[in-house]
Amino acid sequence: MLTKEDFEKIRKTYNYTYIAVGAQRFKKMNIEGEEAVGVCNPFDFLKRIKQQELYNIGSHVIIVGGGNTAMDVARAAYRLIPEHGKVTVIYRRTIAEMPAEEEEIKALLSEGIEIMELTAPLAVLSHNGRVTGLKCIKMRLGSPDSSGRPKPEPIEGSVFELKADLIVPALGQEVVLDFLPDNALKKDPTSIETDLTNVFIGGDALHNASTFVQAVGDGRKVAEHIFLKENIHFSFEPEKEDRNLTYSDYLVKKARRIKGEVLNEIPDNERKTFKVVIEPLTKEQAVNEASRCLLCDDVCSVCTTVCPNRANYTYFTEPKSIPIFKITNNGNNIVTHTIGTLDIKQKYQVLNIGDFCNECGNCTTFCPTNGKPYKDKPKFYLTPESFQHAEKGFMLSKEDQTLWYIEKGNKSSLQKNNDLFFFNNELIKATLDAHTYEFKFIEFKTASIAEFNSTIIAEMIALIDAGKNLY
Repeated sequence: MLTKEDFEKIRKTYNYTYIAVGAQRFKKMNIEGEEAVGVCNPFDFLKRIKQQELYNIGSHVIIVGGGNTAMDVARAAYRLIPEHGKVTVIYRRTIAEMPAEEEEIKALLSEGIEIMELTAPLAVLSHNGRVTGLKCIKMRLGSPDSSGRPKPEPIEGSVFELKADLIVPALGQEVVLDFLPDNALKKDPTSIETDLTNVFIGGDALHNASTFVQAVGDGRKVAEHIFLKENIHFSFEPEKEDRNLTYSDYLVKKARRIKGEVLNEIPDNERKTFKVVIEPLTKEQAVNEASRCLLCDDVCSVCTTVCPNRANYTYFTEPKSIPIFKITNNGNNIVTHTIGTLDIKQKYQVLNIGDFCNECGNCTTFCPTNGKPYKDKPKFYLTPESFQHAEKGFMLSKEDQTLWYIEKGNKSSLQKNNDLFFFNNELIKATLDAHTYEFKFIEFKTASIAEFNSTIIAEMIALIDAGKNLY
């Protein structure tokens, strides 16, 4: 177990610390009698099955919970009980509210395992310290709780008992960070850096019980942030093959519906063993499945097809990396220091037209990466009037190809002339090389301005370089 002293020693020994301890403690039912022999946490149960340490678990097994872990435990228990036995999953809401994946629930039901909806545990029944049953109460759904799901409420006079030889509470996990100085951390959602110097946090430790994919993504973000702090240039992006496809080719590929391979599942009546339920794909099937890829890493643009107002628009640009500088004003000495890069990785990008968008959120609903295109994408306005009243956004002047940006009433402009960019706003005036993006000239408007972050300049360069493809 990691102590506070151990944690401090790690911090002093290494330049950076990453907390990714996982959600290692299982939630308890917090009911009378749950310390009885025969109440087992799900990971211990599954671990002992894998190590072939569990054989006789009795005839009646109850799983409490409605997540994927509960489904895994129930299906594993089904394979161990005798023919006359029974596995029951109890859940305090209905199947419709269960957090488990739909395919997991369907697989469980197809094997004949019962899900007892609207049922909550009240007490573990035992004899001589060993589980004999579970006292339960029926529930009904009330008004939504903080999660947005209907809150289950007990029905008076509906208490009943279930026979049980084994009870497995699968109610989720909790993160334990008792090795931290104050057992609490403030977290920056953009950099996942904590309020402790050079200490980062990710995975379950940041999000509570989440997914492996989320944890891997957080690890990558932390690595990128540390590399940035150390001025180490490193790219996680692999070399991509040139697919030699036009934009029309991508759209045709997305429009064609090709059904997936039929999975090789063993019949339900053969699932009383630990034989693999879904057989691996053959080489030919795997190749066919891979060929169905829609190549969204090149072109997504789903949000442009689902917008009822045609407010989202795909434009073409060229991949590039634009440096971001911190510009410091030390009297007569102006210093630029690279603090990062704005990387344009895809040729096909999306913007949002503010004049057309009513923020219905349809693009958010269909976004495959959980984005919010109407908020995340550059928002453009088509007329000086709409631009002037915008809280935040861009406008491209077709007459002189000047790109304008407004935020809280403050305007910035960027114009390209031959080999130079000219930037101007209420804080600074600057000239940049149009090829290297290095500053050729910088003038602070007032002596009171100590520093300026050039992120907005990088964003405007990326957009103005797209040129006529914006409209």
